[in-house]
Amino acid sequence: MNLESIDIVKISDSSYKIYQLDKSNSKRKYLNFELDGVIAPFGLEEFAHVHYINWEIDIPTLQFISQLELEFKDLINQSNDKYTSWSFISNLKEKKGFEPLLKTRVPKSRGKFIVDCKTSMFEIDYKSKLKVVISVDSIWLMEKNKTWGLLWIVKSIC
Repeated sequence: MNLESIDIVKISDSSYKIYQLDKSNSKRKYLNFELDGVIAPFGLEEFAHVHYINWEIDIPTLQFISQLELEFKDLINQSNDKYTSWSFISNLKEKKGFEPLLKTRVPKSRGKFIVDCKTSMFEIDYKSKLKVVISVDSIWLMEKNKTWGLLWIVKSIC
């Protein structure tokens, strides 16, 4: 993917929002990706009051996301030398007995999930192949641990 059309906006010292520029009208839009036929083997998970879904992805999707992460790593390292010594935390995970997993956050606002979903988030069936839209939302930086990564969020589940 060519990151030349990406706009990175500083939100705070520890967070940068990621947008794609629409060349036809120079407006920002979210960097969305559609995944078809994926499953969530563990359903909705919660850790420290934050909800996540791990999606089993195929090898071509794994390669695409790995390449995208690599390009963002290069971009961040070029933007500031201090980040070359920091550790990048990938959202790609491996777990024995499962295809590669992509960890995505499920956004909430005022105690409600803000994901376009035809069913309850708590009723996601681990056996069903779903069509999901995910977005690279932002870059997070943690000075204390000298780590950083990309925040992937779920936009819709069909």
